[in-house]
Amino acid sequence: MAHKEHLSILLEDILLQDFISIKEYQDKYFFVKRVEQLFPAINEAILYRALESTNNFFGKPIKKKLFIDKFTSEIYKMNV
Repeated sequence: MAHKEHLSILLEDILLQDFISIKEYQDKYFFVKRVEQLFPAINEAILYRALESTNNFFGKPIKKKLFIDKFTSEIYKMNV
């Protein structure tokens, strides 16, 4: 499993906007596929669940840093 800090750094590079909203089906699909390419050890189902949990927690576009912190925390919470 990749280190949480490493994942956070790469997500910072992937996400170009200051406010993040990944709610549309195609946006979710391409985001998860990109993260999967970078971290093949993370299960696709976990990525989707972490993304859904993050989206449901905030419910609206959020600052990139908050999104990354919550998303990575959800991934690691599911893998423990």
